[in-house]
Amino acid sequence: MPDTESRTEITRRFLVENDLAGWFCWRPDEILLLLGHLPYWGLSFLLSLRDGTNLLFVPELEPQD
Repeated sequence: MPDTESRTEITRRFLVENDLAGWFCWRPDEILLLLGHLPYWGLSFLLSLRDGTNLLFVPELEPQD
């Protein structure tokens, strides 16, 4: 199984090859696979950008690990 860095690279390459600016993930399983973060209540979301930047939004309501 690839580590987080290689998953980020795979996502970035997919975005470049398909001329997409970003990838929006809201499902907990997608966030877990891409970053290793499991949202407790499923309120978090992830925006992966073409340049390889991952922006994870976690609401204050979400309990900390």
